[in-house]
Order: sequence, then structure tokens, then C-alpha cells
Amino acid sequence: MSTRILITGAEGGLGRAAVQACVDRGMEVRALIRRPPRPGEDGPGRPVEHVQGDVTDAEQLREIAHECSAIVHCVEFSPEHYAQHVAIAQPLVSAAVRAGARLVICTPSWAFGTGDRGWFTPNTVGQPGNRLSVIRCRAEAMVREISRVQGAGLSVLRLPRLYGPGCNTPFIMDCFHAGLAGEPIEWPGLLDARVDQLYVEDAAAAILAALANPSGEDAVHCIAPTPPMTAAEFCRTIADMTGQRSRVRARGGWRDLFRGGRRSSRSEEWEELAQTFQEEVLVDGSIVRDSLLFRPAVDVMENMRQTLFAIDRGDE
Repeated sequence: MSTRILITGAEGGLGRAAVQACVDRGMEVRALIRRPPRPGEDGPGRPVEHVQGDVTDAEQLREIAHECSAIVHCVEFSPEHYAQHVAIAQPLVSAAVRAGARLVICTPSWAFGTGDRGWFTPNTVGQPGNRLSVIRCRAEAMVREISRVQGAGLSVLRLPRLYGPGCNTPFIMDCFHAGLAGEPIEWPGLLDARVDQLYVEDAAAAILAALANPSGEDAVHCIAPTPPMTAAEFCRTIADMTGQRSRVRARGGWRDLFRGGRRSSRSEEWEELAQTFQEEVLVDGSIVRDSLLFRPAVDVMENMRQTLFAIDRGDE
């Protein structure tokens, strides 16, 4: 059987990191992208085959997944298109079943809305706080149920918000941009709340661990950074690293967070996304260390420096 890995969303921050991690491990990769492959991007001897396609096209997805041993789903739709997460649940599982491939999906831990109920584990019953959270929880539940019925091997990785080169995580990456520009670094929640944020290369390493350690038909893993920081510590670290003396402040209104027209087109869906920062969702990473033999490997301060370097040199 082929050992080729199909990675959807291969142009995004997580998808790019997953492609590189698989290549570094000596795997063959088929990268699903929305644009046509660039000249010289593919060719004999190259470990990555770039395929232009649409993950929402069920028939096209089945064809692209042919002869792949695993599908890693890294697509993150913008809030205006969150319903697509539910719409592609059936096509994803069908493509995996038809190819005989294991399916690995990534969902955000913040969607489960644990609030002040303690640490988040794979067995935590979600209490989504708004419509976007409900959509993400429903999408994951649908993939799990369809996979169970159709007998597909499935690993679910519940990830904190990501940062790092190539990422475009709303509000999180805005903090890095603001710090580099010497603008106020504005956080959409409480500054004294502890927050889980994961470096994108650590998230890619978790994907590799899930591929290397399949755990049955329905395995859920919660990935956590170590240790969590408060929002104030996160923002002030950015300000200190840039040397721009940016002020750090909390803002309750989402419209106040968008400077220089960078987010001016965002609508009420973005307000709902900003509201998810009001809850403290902390992930217990001890279980995944046992089940996947995984723990984040890179120093947090170095992660943040590399993120700032990437933005400064235009690698977004």
C-alpha cells in the first residue's frame, strides 16, 4: 500500500508546517492547494506533489485521495464560511474510506467552551459558548460518527490557537504585527486570563505523532503547550522582543481591535470569534504525552522570536 500522505489546506500555516514535517520524516506528500502549482514546484525526485483542488468538492477530493495511506485535514475556514466545516464532514470520511486511508483532523480546543470548569481533556463534555463554537463541535461530532459507522480509522487533534510562520490566526497574529509596528498590542479578552497558544511546528509534530501511533477507530487527543501564559505575559513578551515599547491593553469591543483597515471588512462573525477569548480554556497535555508520546519540543521564547522574524521578512 502507498505511504503517501494527503494534506489539505497545505497553503495555510498548519498545512505548510505539516508538509515540511512529513518531508523531513522521509514521507511522500500530496499537498492540496487552491492555486495552480508554481513552475518548478513539482518534478521528478521531489517529495511533494502539489495538486490544485477544492476540499469542498466531494468527487474531486475522492480522486485526489486515491493511493494515499492517510489524509491530514488542516483547512481552517474564515468565520463567514464556518458552516463549510460541517458540510465537508461526509466528503472527508468518504474519501478516506474509499482510499483505505486513516483520517487525521484538527479542531480548535477553544470551541468546547470549558470556561472555569478546570482543565480540558479528551473526555471533557463541550459547552460551546456561541454559534461558531457550536459549528466546530458539531463538525467534529459528525466526522466521528460517520467514521464510526463507515469503519474509518480516525485521529482527532484538538489544538489551541496557533502562532508561527505562515499562520494567520485572528487576534493572535495581530499581536505580533502590532508589536513590530510599534502600535498598541490589544487583547480581546482578560489580560490576567491564562491562555493556551501552540507554535505551529509543535502542532505539526503532533500530527506526525498521530500518524505514527494510530490509536483505533476513534482517538481524540488534546494538544497543549507547556506551560500556559497569561495574555498579559504573552503580549508583553512580544512588546519586549520588538523593542518598540508598545502598550498592552485589553479591549472589549471587536471593532476597536482592527487598525489601519487591516480588519475593516470583518463582520459580526468576527465579533463572535473575539468572544471566544473571554473564556479560559486550558488543555491537560499529560494524557497525550502518554498516548502519542508527544510533548512540545521548542522553547516558547524562541518560538515567539521566530514568529517575529518571519513576519519581519514577509514570510506569511
